[in-house]
Order: sequence, then C-alpha cells, then structure tokens
Amino acid sequence: MVNNLVMDRYVEESSLKMNEKSKQHIRTLLTKFFGMKPDVAYNDLTRQDLIEMLSAFNATSIITFNSEKSKMNDFMKWMVEEGYGTDEPLKILGDITFFDLDRSHLYDRYYFRDYEELHNTMDEAFSERGSEFDTFRSAAVLVWFGIEIKYLSNILKEDIYEDKGYVVHPETKEKIMLPPLAMYVLINYRDSDTYDSSKFGGSVMTYAKSKFLFRSYKNAQFTTAQITNISSSANRAAEEIGKTFQWNKIYLNGIYNRMYQYEQEHGDLSRSDFDKLKVFFGKPDLKPTSQHKMDMARKFEEYQEFKEHMYS
Repeated sequence: MVNNLVMDRYVEESSLKMNEKSKQHIRTLLTKFFGMKPDVAYNDLTRQDLIEMLSAFNATSIITFNSEKSKMNDFMKWMVEEGYGTDEPLKILGDITFFDLDRSHLYDRYYFRDYEELHNTMDEAFSERGSEFDTFRSAAVLVWFGIEIKYLSNILKEDIYEDKGYVVHPETKEKIMLPPLAMYVLINYRDSDTYDSSKFGGSVMTYAKSKFLFRSYKNAQFTTAQITNISSSANRAAEEIGKTFQWNKIYLNGIYNRMYQYEQEHGDLSRSDFDKLKVFFGKPDLKPTSQHKMDMARKFEEYQEFKEHMYS
C-alpha cells in the first residue's frame, strides 16, 4: 500500500508539467492502481499483483496500456529516487506487456461476436422500452458498419437505399452495404413520425420535420455531441444484462468482424499486410512509413487477441 500523502507529494512536485486536469487525472490513476492491492506492502508487490493492478485500467489497446503503464513507471521511479521503496517492483513492472493481461471480461462486456449478437443484445436491453432507443439503435448500426460517429449527424434520410441494400457515407460517399436485419432498423427509424419517450413521465413524442436521419422532437438535426450522449441512457438500460455500449468499441468491433469474415473467405491476414490493414481500419490513404506500418501491425495484434477470445 502506498500512502496517499506520498502520492499527493508526487503530484504537487510534478505540477510544473501538469495543468489542473492532468494533476487530477494522475491522482485518480495512482489511487485506482494502488487501491487494487491495499493490503500488500509496496516492496512486496509481485508480478501477478502488478498484472492485476494494471488490469484495473481496462485498457483494450496497446497505446492506452503503454500510456497508463508509463505514468505508473514514472511514479514508481520517483518513489525509488525519494527513498520510498526498492526498485524491484519497478523492474517487474517494466517486464509486463499488454499481452500479459487478461481482458476476457472486457470483451464479454463491451464486444460482440457479430452484428446479429449486437442486434439481439439491443433487443434484450430495450425490450420494454418501445421505440425509445430507436435513435441509438440506428446510430449503433451505422457505427458498426464503418461510419464514425462524427459523421452521423450529416446523414440524410435519402442516403438510405433500402431497395439496393446500402447507405451512402456522408463524407466519403462510399456505398456501405448492410444486411437486411440492419437495414430494417434504419428504415423503421427513418420512416417513423413519433417515438416513445420517458420524458414528462412517459409519452409519445413527434419527431421534428427534417431531411436528416438523426433528429428528435425539438431538433431537426442532431449534433455529434447529442448523438454521442444518447449512449448514457442506453447503458443504464443495458446494465441489467451486463453489457456496456461504447461508440469507439462498437466501431472497432465492426472492423474486427469484417476482418474475420475476410479471413474466412480469403485466408489469414498478417501483421505485414499494410495495404489491406489500412483499408480495414479506415485509413486508405495512409503512407507506408515505418511508423504507419508499426501502427497497423499493432492494431493487427490487438485484433488477433480479440479473434482468439471471440472465435476460438
């Protein structure tokens, strides 16, 4: 256990390099990290202890893991320099990698095997709420199939071509093919004049007249922030079934699923398939620099772990 006064001293002495928000962030991380093992003395921390402590950050990407581990490393190095502990825990921490952590619980909570599982999960979570979450459902469909949330507000109703089975991406103008189950969700939402709402004690609200797909009773066009925020109420409904919807993970999950489907038809991808990987990850114009190749290889390794958990 590390005394809170020691953490406070570190944060204050590091404050010249931090704004107030950064100071609060590092204090929160340190408290969460060492709070995982409150009964274990700092010098007695084992490799397994530190793995469990790092797991508390719930990192599902190598970049996030490395960033959080680096912050803990800086603090533990400072502790050694200031005489608060030995360097043994610091050495152990340095040897722990992203792939040493068990993320199975995160995949179970945030990810889905395929679109059908996402669809069925939303059905289960919202089963007693009528059409209240139709906006969220439609946004989740489009994010899964490759339209980032920052582009959703500009999608027009006329961008949905149900007879041809695709939606036009509002930015790239790409035709994004959708399966019938996903298309049904969008058509139902697009063509509805009213929706169930929990506002005002429960009522039926009339959508504002609009050419845009994402709207409400008082907004003819949702902003990106408004679409982002609708996940809060959706997650309160999903809590009972142990699932959490996060936009970035739904987007990434859709990419992973498309990669897996590609491999079933064409054989395994590899970390060196830069030209294919950059397209899957939505960066077709990425130049083949050493850094970009490394970034794509890292994303591929993250996909490999997801695939092992979901499809093995």
